[in-house]
Amino acid sequence: MLAGGYLLGSTGIRIHGPKIKDLLWIPGDLPVRGRLQPTMLKERTQMVYKLVPDRMKNLVIINSNFSDFECIQAAADMGQNYADNVIVITPLLARLTFALNDLQRFRNPPEKEVILVVTVTCMFADFVIIKRDANFDIYVAEHITRKPDECARMFPKIYNDFYPHSTIFLAQEEYSSLVEDLRSQYQPENSFVKPFRRWDFFLLWGGLYYAMNDEDYDPRYRIPNFTSGIEAPIRFQKPYLERCVILPERSPVPCEIYGYNGPSQSIQLFYFHDFFLVHEKIVYDRRQASRNVIIATGSSNQIIGYVDERGVPYASPTASVETAQKEVIKHVNQRTAVEELSEEDVKPIANSTPIEPVPETESANVKFILQNNICAIEVYKNGVSKRLGNSEGKDWTPLYLSMVNGTPEIGEKAKNVLKIIGKPLNVIKIDPKWGFKLEENDGNILFQIETPNGPRLIPQELVISAFLKAMKIRAESAMEIRAESAIDPQIKEIRLSTNFKLTEPQKAIFKKAALKNNLEIIFYIVTSDL
Repeated sequence: MLAGGYLLGSTGIRIHGPKIKDLLWIPGDLPVRGRLQPTMLKERTQMVYKLVPDRMKNLVIINSNFSDFECIQAAADMGQNYADNVIVITPLLARLTFALNDLQRFRNPPEKEVILVVTVTCMFADFVIIKRDANFDIYVAEHITRKPDECARMFPKIYNDFYPHSTIFLAQEEYSSLVEDLRSQYQPENSFVKPFRRWDFFLLWGGLYYAMNDEDYDPRYRIPNFTSGIEAPIRFQKPYLERCVILPERSPVPCEIYGYNGPSQSIQLFYFHDFFLVHEKIVYDRRQASRNVIIATGSSNQIIGYVDERGVPYASPTASVETAQKEVIKHVNQRTAVEELSEEDVKPIANSTPIEPVPETESANVKFILQNNICAIEVYKNGVSKRLGNSEGKDWTPLYLSMVNGTPEIGEKAKNVLKIIGKPLNVIKIDPKWGFKLEENDGNILFQIETPNGPRLIPQELVISAFLKAMKIRAESAMEIRAESAIDPQIKEIRLSTNFKLTEPQKAIFKKAALKNNLEIIFYIVTSDL
């Protein structure tokens, strides 16, 4: 397999394959023509990609200088002509992938693994805590940034708070002695030191490692792709401006970008302030995320863009809110047709091969949102996204379960159900305050619920089915949809949004629960808390 790592806007690419490992550069110097433009970037990336002697299996593009959405799209679109899979990652993800490379070669991951990655440069020192979740996937749990002269003071506090299984130091050459002093004094377990001279070089290595297949890079140490943070300055009362987070940092992809609650106005999107390289010098600045000016309605229900499954971000155009939202809906509908395929089966679609959009139906535009203890329903109608209110006029409804009347009804006691569904009993941390008990029968987890006739054991899919049933009834009522019969309901398909990644066992339970309500889940969305 031929893999490639490319720093967005650069004139070189690092490749790795069975017969070749090299860093390839465009010969000569390219003229500097001011700010990087999408058209210019397409020309440059084509020249770079052509250097690779064969078609790449995976091409990873690192947005190292926080280029705008349009430039990212240009590089990704051109990349599809030279690679089967194009992935765009953040510089933080590239850095962490580079840091974990030595560890993934020599260790068998322990349960509840904790890893500390310390980066020390002339501009900053930061501490990233990486943990494993209940599904054994690793994720960024904490990210703390300080001045470089605070590293020695902060290290023992963070190390003692988290007590990591492994500690990895990325140190600019002039800070190598500081790192060695810390290692000598505290003797962290399973410690690795990776000194560097050039910031861009190790990001490039990190991108290449992310592009490698599972035989070359242990998938157990591959962090799922996530986004950079996006914000917008919102004018509430002239001349007062307030910083509004539009997309939380490290949101899993794919995801949708939402608006804000406040006055309607035109807004501009920006990345969070961060450190990046400018002419071989690390600087701290905030950069524009999209050239598009967004017409915001002042509602956090409004979708103003999305990040697709490759990590490529898109912002809605400026023509109108309705037009912008229709484009997002069209994109989501196009993706649903391949959602159930495996990662190996799904290939990026080249621009020369357009997809016919799925017809816009009522059911295809219904989204059920489930979070830790609340649920909501969102519908698209006439190009507009709307959150449906409950009987009290509120967007969110608490998740609970009651058997007082002999049948499952959603109520407060089951607000932690989503933390349990699809997990084996030995990994579930029982809370005596839950108000229900758990039983295991042939590997299946059952809920013990009190009813008028005494305790009753309920399978997991029936609990989820009760939630989906209540949400389906509310959605059909609000949308004035009436079923012709119990066998032929009008809402047949839904999109399911959670603020955590569903495992395959969890998806199986949700599918069973949906079928009990004559529903099919056609698309899974993972977002941060809304």
